[in-house]
Amino acid sequence: MSEGVDYSTNHPDPRLLYEAGRTFAGRYVGLGSSGKHLTVDEASSLTKAGVAVIALCEGTTSWMLNGYEAGRYAATKALAHAQSCGMPEGRPIYFSHDIAPRSIDWPAIKRTLAGAAMVLGPSRVGLYGGTSVLQWARRDGVAAWFWQALGWRDGVWLDWVHVQQYQNNVARFGSGSLDLDRGLKDDIGAWMTGESGMMTDVNDLYADQRIEAMAYRQPKFSGQGGFAALPTAGAEVPFTTWTVALSNAVAKINADVTALNEAISALAGKMDALTETIPFNAEDRAALDWLRAAVEALKHWLATP
Repeated sequence: MSEGVDYSTNHPDPRLLYEAGRTFAGRYVGLGSSGKHLTVDEASSLTKAGVAVIALCEGTTSWMLNGYEAGRYAATKALAHAQSCGMPEGRPIYFSHDIAPRSIDWPAIKRTLAGAAMVLGPSRVGLYGGTSVLQWARRDGVAAWFWQALGWRDGVWLDWVHVQQYQNNVARFGSGSLDLDRGLKDDIGAWMTGESGMMTDVNDLYADQRIEAMAYRQPKFSGQGGFAALPTAGAEVPFTTWTVALSNAVAKINADVTALNEAISALAGKMDALTETIPFNAEDRAALDWLRAAVEALKHWLATP
């Protein structure tokens, strides 16, 4: 178990956080006023002090009731913001539903999370909120990371979440007011600037195969708004530079296509299962069929020399 904090406009001293054993800080990116946003300097200061960052995204308290396009827009802004502050590839973003959960609102919240998943991929979508909304998200498979809010706990602690918020409005660590949290899992989605989430030992092992595959497909990507052409023989480009770049590019394409196809298949299955209780219209199903066909076409295009 780890101990951390989350805060908006009142910033604590990172050194005091670390000295008190607080090893992570939940910080806002993307939506909302700039006054509560994580900055490049703050992320750097937290990292230097030994405190990791977890990305949170929240607009107005009811913003998650606005559906698919709201989720896609929020995820796009949050991802760009977090990356500009040093968030490495693959880390999640927790989207905040900071009002009392109501079952009548769940369909809209679910669509908002689906919109976020189209930008981040399903495996990077997190949800901050009350007990009920976290349970619904876990049941329906629309979030992969969970942060339980104290205000909407309803007397229940969920032992399967990644983070629990257990005290609000605490004046400590040089801050006017912040919240206290505990991490229940080894990986709670935290990161520090300067880390890399892109290359692993497995990637290194198969880097030459990936490069060969990219070289074979290279004419498809160059000059079409995609990846630049490979360096020519004898070009003054360090081998490791384009090795890592190309390996990451191919790995990301494959992962994104696979994740998207899995998400669409899962959604199709859930729609079929819920048809008896929820009247999905023909337009919704036609949109899903189109999206599935588009992914299949993309997979075929990538696999064809």
